[in-house]
Amino acid sequence: MHYEIYEGLMSDVTESLLNGRTEIGLCNSQMVDTSRFDILFTQPESLYAVFRNDVFWSSQEKDSLTWEEIARCPLSLSGGSVRMLMQSASRLFNNLNVVSVTTTKSSAIEWAQLGRSVAIIPMDSQEKVHGRKMSRIRLPELSTGFHKSFIVVKGHTPSLVSKQFLEFYQGTM
Repeated sequence: MHYEIYEGLMSDVTESLLNGRTEIGLCNSQMVDTSRFDILFTQPESLYAVFRNDVFWSSQEKDSLTWEEIARCPLSLSGGSVRMLMQSASRLFNNLNVVSVTTTKSSAIEWAQLGRSVAIIPMDSQEKVHGRKMSRIRLPELSTGFHKSFIVVKGHTPSLVSKQFLEFYQGTM
């Protein structure tokens, strides 16, 4: 079995679903237009700081970060993390040293892999960050009530292949 997975803006995901180019979409639950899409299932998501541990906080093992530590670092944010930060910490947002806002998580992670920033991105607890010297720390004070959803066009029954993918995905959780 071969699956093609595309990462993009929410508008791209919904357009691909509505045009029939894509059968399943993955997006932030708060952004789902339930008049046009059915939610197949949701999964909790949190904000994480992703960074090179030889550049940021290299002299110590870290299992948590304070808001002050985050605010002192150059940050790369994904579009999803901007929305999550605005919902959970809008009053603190202007104090951040944001050097880039990217359309995808992978682009924000790339900035972090280069050692140029700390990426702040939404992830579920099972997602991994690959790369030498890369670490991630969950930011619990900024991560309440967020979920990602697998969606289809309202009334659409997923194909057998899509159902197998969803079973595979859920089995890895």
